[in-house]
Amino acid sequence: MPTHHLELDAFYRDLSALPPGRRAARNFDHPASVDWPRVRTVFDGLRAGQAVEVPEYDFALHTRRPGGRHLDPVPVVLWDGLWLLDWSWCRRRFDFGIFVQCEPAACLARRLQRDVHERGRTPDSVRQQYRSQVLPQQRRFVEPQRLWADAVVRSPWDVRTVNRLAEALAGLAVGFATARDYAS
Repeated sequence: MPTHHLELDAFYRDLSALPPGRRAARNFDHPASVDWPRVRTVFDGLRAGQAVEVPEYDFALHTRRPGGRHLDPVPVVLWDGLWLLDWSWCRRRFDFGIFVQCEPAACLARRLQRDVHERGRTPDSVRQQYRSQVLPQQRRFVEPQRLWADAVVRSPWDVRTVNRLAEALAGLAVGFATARDYAS
């Protein structure tokens, strides 16, 4: 079945109007750093069967790259991001929400790996940001979302967890096929 995988990180606000020093000082771990109207436009367009343009973000420069990624509608869209269950308008659009619980040490290790190798950051800047911004925002905005998830899983995932999620999603897909059959 054709699917798309969309990362909320693609929707960070374009900071090209700011000097580079001010861009880097922004708190990217607060939900306000995301262009939520653009998220909603893409989400609703795909759900309505329309093609959409997804922005591409340059994390080293904190700007959007020219153009974007063109997506045609498909039956399944997997969204990945920290605050997707925080907004009621967003939760209502999901058929199934998964909250991934991860220990802080593992989160920091992953962030160090990603931000140093993919985003041009120094290890010290990643650690400082983690202490001053990531952990406080994690407690305030991310952890409460577990209440709205259809499933809560621990990271790293094991085979049993993956199999249970696959069964739940397969059952959900069967339910949609049945609902569609009754609707026609």
